[in-house]
Amino acid sequence: MPIRFRRDAIKPIVFSVICLERYQLVDIVDEFLRKFSSRVTQATHLITNDDKHTLRSPLSIKLIEAIANHCFCVSQRWLIDCIKYDRIVVKSAFEIEGDETDCHFQGGPKRSRSIDKRHSFFENICFMIKCTENKDIKMTNDLLQDLITIGDGRIITCVAQE
Repeated sequence: MPIRFRRDAIKPIVFSVICLERYQLVDIVDEFLRKFSSRVTQATHLITNDDKHTLRSPLSIKLIEAIANHCFCVSQRWLIDCIKYDRIVVKSAFEIEGDETDCHFQGGPKRSRSIDKRHSFFENICFMIKCTENKDIKMTNDLLQDLITIGDGRIITCVAQE
């Protein structure tokens, strides 16, 4: 569930969580919610569990959606430090650098946010989807098409199509 945090009137923080253990949700997220005011709205941050691989998130549809929507993707350790220091701390040291499927730095979330909001990932790019659905991350072809169109990509059904 996305939650909105009012650090000030201009820059709200809104996050969604993935792959956290139950104790992390109960102990860390709940304490963060108690310390900072909140209300439900659209997400700006994705909080993920990087206990297995530092600054790597488990691959999930929420991670892909967060990147496509130019969200900050940070470790749950960011919440812990916010609670510890009783303020919203700088998130750059906690930013997710990639997913667990690749050991190399990918920087997808950061690169996504560096794109001018007037431009998109897939601007002027056409996609023809010829694949089966990915059950591991619950990716359907319809959802894949939605992610492509969020990034201003275009779905085509044949190569000759303009």
